[in-house]
Amino acid sequence: MRISQELAEAMIAHALEEHPIEACGILCGPEDLPARVVPMENELDSETAYALEPAQQLSVWEGMYDRGEELAGTYHSHTRHEAYPSPRDVEYAVYDVPHLIICTKGGPVLRALASIEPACIAAAMASRSRDRPMCVCWRYPRSC
Repeated sequence: MRISQELAEAMIAHALEEHPIEACGILCGPEDLPARVVPMENELDSETAYALEPAQQLSVWEGMYDRGEELAGTYHSHTRHEAYPSPRDVEYAVYDVPHLIICTKGGPVLRALASIEPACIAAAMASRSRDRPMCVCWRYPRSC
């Protein structure tokens, strides 16, 4: 998946705006090239967890269907931890799309995880120990 600088900046801005609450949202458009970011309400209103608000999620999914869009990815922020998936993130990942995590602790960092499949998680955690990004890493405003 490729993400424009504009979409990356929109996700980061949303995460910073919601801080210290975890922000969450989705990417819509063709699966390989998302066209827009849809910030969502965190139903849990939590600093350590998120859940998409169900009524808003239904409305957004209906809008995507009407526009002929696909769910291209999901994103959320970590306000206290690095931009790596938590056990809860893995447990609740239900869509087979890339997952992006934005760390708002310190300077914002956006990381993309291609999948929440066990092999990708293992690779992500191995790269974490070597201080390398999982799949993609942006350090706002410059890429790394």
